Amino acid sequence: PHDKAGITVEQLMTHTAGLEHVHGSDDEQIGKREALERIFAQDLRFEPGTDEYYSNSGYTLLAAIIEQVTNGRFEDVLREEIFTPTGMTGTGFKGDPVPAGSDEAAGLDAEGRPVASSERGPVSWTLKGNGGVVSTVNGMLAFDRVVCSGDALPDGVVRQLPLCGDSGAFGTAGGGSEFSHTATFEKDLGRDMTLVVLSADWDFSAEDVAFAMIDSLTEGDELPAVPE
Repeated sequence: PHDKAGITVEQLMTHTAGLEHVHGSDDEQIGKREALERIFAQDLRFEPGTDEYYSNSGYTLLAAIIEQVTNGRFEDVLREEIFTPTGMTGTGFKGDPVPAGSDEAAGLDAEGRPVASSERGPVSWTLKGNGGVVSTVNGMLAFDRVVCSGDALPDGVVRQLPLCGDSGAFGTAGGGSEFSHTATFEKDLGRDMTLVVLSADWDFSAEDVAFAMIDSLTEGDELPAVPE
């Protein structure tokens, strides 16, 4: 559409395209065409490039662009270009079977019943590109190391990433939640410190645990006791 024709890939990646947050619930099963129609029908929150607003819909458009450029399926492209060569074992998508020899952490639904990611899928185009990936602590750490090493991206791109290099930046590189599952990825470049935390307990969210670990490592604070 005319109002969105000038949106750039960088604006989609930096949440400055003006798109709405979502275009449907995570579990609503729709195809790519329906997702694009919904996103393109949205009114922009602001003129692209003039403000910032977190948008999962923007990352769904990025997934559609990847399919357009590669002429491949988004999930297959990620497996072939990222998961396998970076050693992200145990990484896949919601609804995938659990790899042989691996355990799976179950989250809790609204009624407190355990629900595993392998039981919920496939990943819909309401979620594709902006979520639905299942991984491990080691898998997320491997991804960070490959990206920031420059092995996967051109040096000029890596230098633009605020959580790679020597800028001394500190912050959350990624996070999310699924039932009682939470995940966070914290880096302190000044101390060359990287923390990847996954949790399956709302009372000990990944972010809270990560910051408690940071305080323990940097200030000597005691870690909170975790119930059995």
